[in-house]
Amino acid sequence: MNWFERHLNQAFIIYSCLGNIIGDVGLTLIEIGESEDWFVIGGLVVLVVGGMVSVGGSLWVLEQKGRSFWWVFLSGCFAPVWLSNKRDDEWIPVK
Repeated sequence: MNWFERHLNQAFIIYSCLGNIIGDVGLTLIEIGESEDWFVIGGLVVLVVGGMVSVGGSLWVLEQKGRSFWWVFLSGCFAPVWLSNKRDDEWIPVK
C-alpha cells in the first residue's frame, strides 16, 4: 500500500486542495486574458483539469473505501472524509 491508500482522508484533502489551486490558476488566466482569446481558452482548459483532479480524487477515495460515487451527492462535498476507511467487503463475520 502506498501513502495515499493508507491515509485516505488526507489524500482526499490533498486532491481537493490541488484541484482548487489548479482551478484558481484557470480563473486567473481567464481574468488576465479578457481581450486575449488564447488566455481565456487556456484558462478554461486549466479550470476543467482542476475540476477533474478534484472530482477524480474524490471518486478514487470513495472507491478505496468501498462506497459508491453517489455518496458525494447524498452527503455533501466532504462525504469521503466522513466515511470510515474500512471496505465493507473486507469484513468477515466471526463464526
